[in-house]
Amino acid sequence: MLVDFYKRKPSDKIWWTKDIDIKGRMYFSFDKKTLFNVFSDYPEKLIPEQKEISDKENPYCAILRGNIEKHTKENTH
Repeated sequence: MLVDFYKRKPSDKIWWTKDIDIKGRMYFSFDKKTLFNVFSDYPEKLIPEQKEISDKENPYCAILRGNIEKHTKENTH
């Protein structure tokens, strides 16, 4: 699998991938070594610090995966 990493914003800690071999899959990484699949790995395979970073930088992932309550509380205060 060939992977091209990019950040959505320069200040982000998460690297996103452009998977050249397989279309339609969304992967991200914190270190460009371990890849996480947005749909099958979030949030179960993330350590608490990674999940916190992911929720902050990409709140839509939390919404997609059913973590709406935490996202809503953080954005209403």
